[in-house]
Amino acid sequence: MSGPAARIPPFEPGEHPVGSGTVHSLIADPVVAVVGFDGSDPSARALVTAARWLQDRSGWLEVVYVAHVPAAVPIYPAALGELTESFGDIERQLERQVADQLRSFQALWHFRRRDGVVGHELLAVADELRRQNGQHATIVLVVGGSERKYHRLVGSVASHLERVDRFPVVVVP
Repeated sequence: MSGPAARIPPFEPGEHPVGSGTVHSLIADPVVAVVGFDGSDPSARALVTAARWLQDRSGWLEVVYVAHVPAAVPIYPAALGELTESFGDIERQLERQVADQLRSFQALWHFRRRDGVVGHELLAVADELRRQNGQHATIVLVVGGSERKYHRLVGSVASHLERVDRFPVVVVP
């Protein structure tokens, strides 16, 4: 593969991105790195680590932004519209950040947004990719390690994902 990273357009189940990101065909046993990305330094390090890991492999980065509303925040109908619009703005901003960060890499990537609990949504994306690509596809979850002290007490996304044995998990410090 030559040239900078290429964003791949949405693709149908059973199709896999190949080449410049505009051609779709089947890849035997693809490698997919599902990267949780929220724009933080740990998630940026995870993205770069996953891109480096994929340099000489057939596959792509599935970059996932999970819009999460903490359960403690009461949502009123009037506020819900504003919140949804805000998440859309964040999504577009994060996708631009991903494009900028991956510009120097020769990796294919796809960006998507999910709404919900971060760990659950990353696992759901990995499960979807496993169903679409078969049991022989290598699906790896890549997340940044937490920088927050209270996560030592309540747990972080990374610590929750490490307890799941369906997919390998790489936690980037």
